[in-house]
Amino acid sequence: MKANFENRVLEVVRVDNLWTIREIEGKNEHIYSYKFDTRKEAMHHLTDTLSHLRSLRMILP
Repeated sequence: MKANFENRVLEVVRVDNLWTIREIEGKNEHIYSYKFDTRKEAMHHLTDTLSHLRSLRMILP
């Protein structure tokens, strides 16, 4: 799963036999520190993260 949010790309990726989220912003890449046993768990977390980011965008000027 890959999602675009403003100028970021968030995607679920497999790292060392675990699932996590990779964030790409321009030329910068960040692998989230938390890991999940299943892709489904990571996708659920990505969905929650996107919801949180969208709600912050609505609150902040």
